[in-house]
Amino acid sequence: MRRCGAGPNGPERARYHFRAEPNGWESMFGGPAWTRAPDGQWYLHLFTPQQPDLNWTNTDVADDFDATLRFWLDRGFAGVRIDVAGGLAKDPDYAEVGEQPVHPHWDRPETAAIHRRWRDLLDSYGDRVAIGELWGTPDRIAERVGPGRLHQVFQFDWAVAPWESLRDTAAQAIEELGKAGALPTWVLGSHDLMRVATRYGPRRAKAKALVMFALPGAAWIYQGDELGMENVEVDNGDPGGRDGVRAPMPWHATGTNSTLLMYRKAIALRKRFIVGRPFEWLPERPGVLEFRRGDVACVLNTGQRPVTFPGRPLHHSGPLDGGLLPPDTAVWAELVTPRY
Repeated sequence: MRRCGAGPNGPERARYHFRAEPNGWESMFGGPAWTRAPDGQWYLHLFTPQQPDLNWTNTDVADDFDATLRFWLDRGFAGVRIDVAGGLAKDPDYAEVGEQPVHPHWDRPETAAIHRRWRDLLDSYGDRVAIGELWGTPDRIAERVGPGRLHQVFQFDWAVAPWESLRDTAAQAIEELGKAGALPTWVLGSHDLMRVATRYGPRRAKAKALVMFALPGAAWIYQGDELGMENVEVDNGDPGGRDGVRAPMPWHATGTNSTLLMYRKAIALRKRFIVGRPFEWLPERPGVLEFRRGDVACVLNTGQRPVTFPGRPLHHSGPLDGGLLPPDTAVWAELVTPRY
């Protein structure tokens, strides 16, 4: 902030958003999105006052970000995760929210040019990727991926979908991304969401993870979910806040073996049986999500009673009930003749 507040006419000011008077934009953390500098001008921060928003129309900002990317890519990094990838561009007139059909600071069309610049730089290094943290419906996400755009965007609608709506949510993502010639990018959680084991319960969290590893596209793990971690109580006593999901990972095996071993086996079997295999939805049954990847069926029981599943079990998220799949449990089954 020292450089950000250096002189009203200095070149540093042009790298941020300063105004003589604030508008009505609000911070994501509550309250005004503007803070007054000692000289009386106001600077924009869509998050905390310690995080002033950069002005991406300024060439110094774009050039400096290029240098930062090159610094890490030159050291062999495989790619970058772009935080708040849809919140870069701002309305040049700082219009109030609701005054125009396009939002003044979220997911603006000018953002595409910024992403394209990053993609060009990454492509110059060969096989490097940019993954965007960008909330939106699958059709909007599809507009942000592909050649000249981001490589992947996290599928947060899948992360927060109601248990009974997982099939429809996954199907919509696969369909919309498919129109753009891309595949979805699945996640169970993030540093901004309550732990998946807290939101769904440990049993459902494991089952959902097994389904995620079988779906077409990339699967990302938020650190600690593979251990079955749940939100922890923090100093303010609120386990549901952002801090409750950002607790340090435990460096011992107690209480983690079951989930961790399930993840490890799923990743190994994914490479062997899932990746590169054709995807096909199996006939719908009430309370069941099921599809096929080549010779493996993935079945999730979201209903209240045990259900049948085809084939021979390869891996499952919890104990099976004889030859049946209990509620809140997923299974990978190797299909044998006769198939569905």
